[in-house]
Order: sequence, then C-alpha cells, then structure tokens
Amino acid sequence: MTPLRIVIADDEPVARQRLRRLLQRRGDCRLVGEFANGEAMAAGLPALSPDVVLLDIDMPGADGFTAFARLAEPRPLVVFVTAFSEHASRAFDIDAVDYLLKPVSGPRLDKTLGRILRRMAPPPASKAPADPARPAVRFMAQGRTYLLDPTTIFSIQAVGNYVEITTDTQGINLRSTLADAYRRLDPQAFVQVHRSWIVAAGAVAQVTSLPGSRYEILLADGRRVPGGRAFAKTITALVRRGSARP
Repeated sequence: MTPLRIVIADDEPVARQRLRRLLQRRGDCRLVGEFANGEAMAAGLPALSPDVVLLDIDMPGADGFTAFARLAEPRPLVVFVTAFSEHASRAFDIDAVDYLLKPVSGPRLDKTLGRILRRMAPPPASKAPADPARPAVRFMAQGRTYLLDPTTIFSIQAVGNYVEITTDTQGINLRSTLADAYRRLDPQAFVQVHRSWIVAAGAVAQVTSLPGSRYEILLADGRRVPGGRAFAKTITALVRRGSARP
C-alpha cells in the first residue's frame, strides 16, 4: 500500500519534533510537510495533498478548528493533537478520526494510524462467530456480506456517508448511516453516546463529565470518544448500571 501522506501543524517545535520522530519509525507513513500555525497550514496544505493532518488546536492566529474549516473539500482526514481534553466533542462534531492528548505516546499514535490504514485499504474478509448460540450481526459493504461477532465490536463512528466499525482485530468501512447500523445491534449491548458514535457498553472503561453537560468516554482500547449533551440520560444510565467507571 502507498504510504500515508501526513502533515503536522503545531506551533510548538518540541511537539512537532516528537511527532516527526514517531512517524519516522514507520515505513507506511511519509511526512510531507510541517506548519507552525493555522493560517500557514490553511494556505499551504492544498499543494501537499496529504491523506492525514495531525493538527494542534491552540495555535496563534487561526486555531486548528478555524484553519481546518478554511480548507476546501475534499479535506484530508484530521487527527487533533492537543493538551486540552475539553475540545473532544467539538473535534468529533467535524468527523475527526481521533483526538490525541499530549504528550502523544508511540503506541497510541500507532493505534490511530493503524485505524486510518485499515480505513483506506480494501476491506478484509469477515467470518461469522464460531459459537452458533451467539447470532452474528450482518452488514453489507461493496457487495460483500460481513457477519460479525457482536462481542468483538468496540465502536461504530459515522464519518461522512460512511460508518467505521472498529472490532478487536479490524476496521470495516461501510456506506451506511449510523441509524441503520444501530438497528442491527442489541440495544442492551450497544448505546449511542453522540450523534456520530455508538459504543459497546462492555468496551467502556470510564466516563468523564465535561462542562456543558458533555462527556468524554474512554474505551478499553485506549480511544476517547465524545458523549453528546443530547445523550446525557443514556450515558448516565450506562454508568449507573455498572458498565463504566465515572
């Protein structure tokens, strides 16, 4: 597969150096540019044609959100890299692939880049659960049927006209709506926590309350996903029934 073309945008030289060093360990990624502020990124990014932008939020001039909004469609995938957790909900509202907190560790960045690489690769074959007593969840993608063991599903994220299903071994991208995907799942085992996110109740490790009746949800695989204000009752019930630690 062609290496991922990646751009870093961060006003902190040390942060850029750290990300650069982590990317250099990988043969499947290529750093094609760096920017020290949002305005420079918005102006210079189109000529680089990156697949992914590792984007800081708090930068002088145009912040990460403002700079990203200035980019013409189709925009590259965006992974926000920041020292502040309170912007997670806003980040996922614009379909960010992930939200990483500084200082970013190598394994955490690898996990995010692995998800992106799986998203861009042809979908792998999928098998039905070996246990016939546990019914498979059936999805369709590109004319192929996927029978997934529901206990292996961590989350489902809406990204544009697609949903990304993350399991313990793979990521599958389907042209579907989040509502259609949710209809195929057991509502006792899966909960919608945001307009763009469904999570497996058993995969939720911790729920953190944020200002404005919002939440941050830590999954067992280390990812953090937003909890929307409109889903506050659902998230509170999730904590009450013992599926997550507050």
